[in-house]
Amino acid sequence: MAKTTKDAEGSLEDLQKRAAQGSALNAQIRAQFQEAKKLAKQDRRNSRGKMGLAEAAALRGTLDAIDLEPAAFASLADEDEGHDPDKVETALLRERFNRHEIYTRLADELTATAKLLTDAALTNGALVRPLCLAAYEIAKPISKRHPAMREKITTLIDYYAGNAEAAAETRQANKAKKE
Repeated sequence: MAKTTKDAEGSLEDLQKRAAQGSALNAQIRAQFQEAKKLAKQDRRNSRGKMGLAEAAALRGTLDAIDLEPAAFASLADEDEGHDPDKVETALLRERFNRHEIYTRLADELTATAKLLTDAALTNGALVRPLCLAAYEIAKPISKRHPAMREKITTLIDYYAGNAEAAAETRQANKAKKE
């Protein structure tokens, strides 16, 4: 009888149920933060809002300095994107720091969860990929004379051919850039 995988958490059916529940919870999380919008890749890369929690905590001190001598900072008043174009709205900026902290902490928690799930996927992939690659090495030459076997591995042949084409195009583009 074939050996089935049963980890400490249960059967495949149990994992499928828990995965469905996890997906539903993820949808609930996204629904909780409808105001959050995805940035374009370039906008994310060039964002002036990149800062960690430590830098944000240190930058908060500047708001106290502004409150101490508001006139010295009047030239920045229109840059806070607030309601009063004549003064720096430090309460608004403090609220934005608080929002940044909340989003950052939640993102860190979810990133840690994503890493955990990615590691679980890698662990399971490591149990299947090497054997399947070895089987592919055996099946590919046989499939040239065995149509039924060819049909079974066609998707994988196409997948690797696509990767090879993309790699060749990248090499050619890089070569052109050097010339």
